[in-house]
Amino acid sequence: MSAKDRLQTLDHALSLLEALAAAKELGVSDLSRRLDLPTTIVHRTLATFEARGYLRQNPVSRKYMLTPRFWELGRLAVSRLDLHDLAKQMLDHLVAQTGETAYLSVLHGLEALYIAKSEGSEPLRLYVDIGGHGPAYCTATGKVHLAYAAPAVIEELFMRRLVKLTRRTITTRTAFLKELERIRRREVSLNLGERRDDIGAVAAPVFDREGRCAAAIGISGPLPRFSRTRLPALIRAVKAAASKISQQAGYVPHDRSNARTSGHTGSRSPGGAPTLTSPRSTGSFSRTSHAS
Repeated sequence: MSAKDRLQTLDHALSLLEALAAAKELGVSDLSRRLDLPTTIVHRTLATFEARGYLRQNPVSRKYMLTPRFWELGRLAVSRLDLHDLAKQMLDHLVAQTGETAYLSVLHGLEALYIAKSEGSEPLRLYVDIGGHGPAYCTATGKVHLAYAAPAVIEELFMRRLVKLTRRTITTRTAFLKELERIRRREVSLNLGERRDDIGAVAAPVFDREGRCAAAIGISGPLPRFSRTRLPALIRAVKAAASKISQQAGYVPHDRSNARTSGHTGSRSPGGAPTLTSPRSTGSFSRTSHAS
């Protein structure tokens, strides 16, 4: 298929969705006439969207309609934009409190994707690349995401080999599930040398108005600065920042019914997830070190 054909197929698909959005439900013939497309193309496109859960067919009329999945995508897009804006002030505040690099991430496949940051004020600090990512199983914010993830995501994780990057990396199922339970119970995630043995990190969940973990906020720095004596203050600062963002996003604690529950069984998620990578940072602490 040529690039032109692929673009044309996408254009047809978007036109079909727009037509369905403007009507309660439409059948193959209706869409074929409205869009001036062959019924075979319309039928194949509808079948693809139906298989992915974006459309459903009325069993009586045999016509198609949009499903709430589009609303879910729109809600996520809007909430993430809002979170980005809400988080910036708190990220700056965290840096002022702790001196460590602060950042916000969301779950992308089986990786933590960094969407906002505020660089640390210490001469020796961690650098976070917006749009960069790290394996969720051995990063502080990533473990937050997994603690509140759907059962299929957890099953997907254990279908892949968890690379032991340091002696502290958790790679066994039993130990990892216990770690996720600890995170849900305390609403804080620690990474004290799990991805790199010289990096420490603290992270906490950010909840949306429906009580779901929409993002994670964290700080990272040289491991010696995450000492036993300093760690309690760092944890309080990160949890307070996460709580503030959650409240501004409309979260009310007693409304959250499912946030503390995370399944650890289930089927493989449709379409799978990206293969876990195990990048190692190179060099000493500097502006090119990676978040944890």
